[in-house]
Amino acid sequence: MSERGVYFGNGLQQVDDKGRVAMPSSLRGTLEMNCPAEPGSKGARQFLISAHERAPCLLAYDQVRGEQRIRQAQQLAAQLPEERAVDADNKIRAMAGGGDYVQYDSSGRFILGGFPRFHANIGKYALFYGAGEEIEIWDPATLLSYEHALPMMVKLCRYLLDQKGIEL
Repeated sequence: MSERGVYFGNGLQQVDDKGRVAMPSSLRGTLEMNCPAEPGSKGARQFLISAHERAPCLLAYDQVRGEQRIRQAQQLAAQLPEERAVDADNKIRAMAGGGDYVQYDSSGRFILGGFPRFHANIGKYALFYGAGEEIEIWDPATLLSYEHALPMMVKLCRYLLDQKGIEL
């Protein structure tokens, strides 16, 4: 893999009762491009989901990015004074233990597990938003009420809800 793709794009997707949801194709292509597995293989259709560290949403990213996140946390931990070692340990735990591998099928459908859905308050809909190195996954109502939300994301969310005739 010579050059990594950046996650651009968005989509509002329905989540069924079993947690099945489809990754928007604009984001799915970059996931596969960034994956070290053979393109088109089952391994190329795998990614990680974890809780965002500050915002009430989820993050999705490829394995290479997941490894980068762990290395960054370890470097940060090495720079902290001993009295803050627990903070560093918790950051590494959150990155490694908080992430789950997810497999999607050829149409982009995957199962969003119970705890990630619970953590991000995701119900019937999920807003996917390409955020550079990762993909954010939001519950639309949570995004609309989040005081630190990017105004353009709020407008996009409202637009997508309106386009699909969804009232929250």
